[in-house]
Amino acid sequence: ELLAGDDAFSGREVWLDLVKIDTQGAEQAVVEGLLPRLQASGETLKLLIELTPYSLRRAGTTGSDFVALLATLGLPFCIVDHIEHQLAPVSAAELQRWCDNVDECAEDEGFMNIFLGAQV
Repeated sequence: ELLAGDDAFSGREVWLDLVKIDTQGAEQAVVEGLLPRLQASGETLKLLIELTPYSLRRAGTTGSDFVALLATLGLPFCIVDHIEHQLAPVSAAELQRWCDNVDECAEDEGFMNIFLGAQV
């Protein structure tokens, strides 16, 4: 049985502090299902998400559209730099351009991990 994330928490007072999403293309559906809960969590919310335009496209959306959805949360974006072991600030527009560039090559399965929220 599958439930929208917000339905799974229905009737309970639950605040989300950290959410990790790596669902091989279903990231947009996960965020949409949790959106009311994510919005209610406010500035303390932190998200760690694998951004893979190829997988999102196969699931019926685009990386650019997914980034636009994430931007509605009003949280700062960072790229997780696994080489330098740091978070690199980035704008939603820059991530959307990267997604569009990846989408130009149909077989490009490039991905990156992104972090949304205030850095600690």
